Amino acid sequence: GAQLLEQALRQARIERDVVLELPGFLGLGAIVQTTDLITTLPRHIGETLAHASDLAVHACPIPVDGFAVRQHWHARYHHEAGNRWLRGLVIRLFGGAHRSAGDAPEPH
Repeated sequence: GAQLLEQALRQARIERDVVLELPGFLGLGAIVQTTDLITTLPRHIGETLAHASDLAVHACPIPVDGFAVRQHWHARYHHEAGNRWLRGLVIRLFGGAHRSAGDAPEPH
């Protein structure tokens, strides 16, 4: 994620003035809400933070490449309950509107 943004910024010849880097998103909403800082982060996290506080989400002004999340498993585990649960969870988290036509359907 962050590497894709950095690559897009380099290609657009845009330099950022980074004043704070965090290891995660915990507390980020409070920091942005109480300072004049802005942040770049995945849309779903931004929307969650905005829903919980008085923040606005804006699209990135430059195109940033996405990435594919793919699942692979051995055929002998295809019907195993724990494996099916995990595959379903990954599909719910990363599938949605961003699934391409070539992606595998939800496990049965």
